[in-house]
Amino acid sequence: MPTISIIDDILAPREFIKLGYEGKNPFKAMTVTPDTLKDMMKIPSPQLYETDIRWDISADPRDFYGVWHGRRSEDRWTTSIIRIIIQGSQSMKDNTGWVEIILKGTVETKYDYSNFIQKNFWWFFNYAFYFNQRRKYIDYAKESLYKIRDELLYQLNILREEYA
Repeated sequence: MPTISIIDDILAPREFIKLGYEGKNPFKAMTVTPDTLKDMMKIPSPQLYETDIRWDISADPRDFYGVWHGRRSEDRWTTSIIRIIIQGSQSMKDNTGWVEIILKGTVETKYDYSNFIQKNFWWFFNYAFYFNQRRKYIDYAKESLYKIRDELLYQLNILREEYA
């Protein structure tokens, strides 16, 4: 069945938020991310995806990498997706190192149709009625993304004024 798909970046015109940290215990970002993503997006565990988790224990400092996706269904047609990518390194001697965190997300709306009349109806429906609701979903997802950012900054003990 054909589909109309409309995808918006949550942080438009930016693509992502990038956080950098050097200091004590950077691996903590990896441990708190899944729960933070679930709590701030208000999603159950089955909607949280750990797509790639890696770490290297063969050398010192030890490198780590992780990717998480949170998927929240807003309604029948719209889904919000927030993605977190973490990469860093931590020394085992003194637990210092660095971490880089990338936060990004999209809001995707899909309409299924079977003929040109339905297709035109969906375009009209989206333009005339659903557009404002999609804007509210984008704002809600952006608010969730900023809450995730603030929680990660708090967990890494980075003061907001210091980061800005």
